[in-house]
Amino acid sequence: MRIDRYETTEHGQELGYCDWMGGPSLSNVRGAVIMQWRNDPDPNMPGCYHATDRRCAARITGEPDTWFSIPAVATIAGKRTKGWLGCEDGVYQFHPIRPHRR
Repeated sequence: MRIDRYETTEHGQELGYCDWMGGPSLSNVRGAVIMQWRNDPDPNMPGCYHATDRRCAARITGEPDTWFSIPAVATIAGKRTKGWLGCEDGVYQFHPIRPHRR
């Protein structure tokens, strides 16, 4: 993984960029908020992701499949976890595909 420079955001996250001829590409996010899946108590309602107080370093693994999600991988509780990065109000969040338990 190539990272040419880091920029620190106003929320204390470090964004690693790779400078290519076409412009900078996001490669790594240090301090991404870990989101956790929670089921709704009502069985007729779907669950949703909620923010935790934990953070991780997430590495970009491919091209974004949509405008809102970037495929990524992070190490959570010593295990490599696949997921995606999202950004809401300038805060990067890591959403695990398979919810982890601690």
